[in-house]
Amino acid sequence: MKYLIIGFNSLTAKLVYRSNEITYLLTQCLQMVISILMWISIYHGTDRHTLNNMALSQMIQYLVITNLTAILFSASPIFRMANQVKSGQLTTILLRPISIYGEQITYYVGSQFPYLCINFGLLLIYSNQSLQSKLILITYLTLAFIMFFTTMLVIGTLSFWLINMWPLRSAVNACYLILGGLSFPLTFLGKGIYKWLQFNPFSLVADVPARMVTHLINDSTPYFIAVSSWLIITLLIYRILIKVGIKKNMKGLASNFEIFTLSMATQSTGILSISNY
Repeated sequence: MKYLIIGFNSLTAKLVYRSNEITYLLTQCLQMVISILMWISIYHGTDRHTLNNMALSQMIQYLVITNLTAILFSASPIFRMANQVKSGQLTTILLRPISIYGEQITYYVGSQFPYLCINFGLLLIYSNQSLQSKLILITYLTLAFIMFFTTMLVIGTLSFWLINMWPLRSAVNACYLILGGLSFPLTFLGKGIYKWLQFNPFSLVADVPARMVTHLINDSTPYFIAVSSWLIITLLIYRILIKVGIKKNMKGLASNFEIFTLSMATQSTGILSISNY
């Protein structure tokens, strides 16, 4: 019940700031339109019906799906965790009978719930696949959603050691743009490069779902294995970093408390010595 309240509060906060979300959606749509227009001009300029075994209609479908999933898979857990560490809110969560991971993922699901509904709905309607294939797609996206959240949370735990996390926003956006396939399919980089990039976390949440919907993937088993492997690895890294980070944070709080106590004692001694006169 306590996690449902956290998720509901997160969703409510999301709906309160509707203008911010509308601006964000319009920005993403503009980026998608620019990518589509660019590829339309490339296809028309080359006078070819297919490029790298992809027709123009498939390319447009691919770009629409990758940009839709980019709305769903957000890097916000990085900066929420950083804010909680810097502001001391994480210490408050530790005093409550809830899991930090549980609190973070519930808040994330609540904040992304409208986009979850939009993405899942559009992907199911947009894909002309069998019911079994749609169920496989939903299962894959659910696993990918948890995996990407955990990956972002791992990056967020670095805030225990880094003073400023905001420069990472540009780095994450750049990785998403290049490694996720938001501007072009990763297969266009060549088989040699694609072989190494196809199983990266950004590709697994953008490029792979798009290729599943456009029937460019016949066997999704390797991608299920890759997503599950990344999820296990990131969970293990998170557990290690959060334990070490909290221990470091507690030491810092203890030392600050000692300094505060010492300063108060010094002030009290000073007041007593003055009163003696």
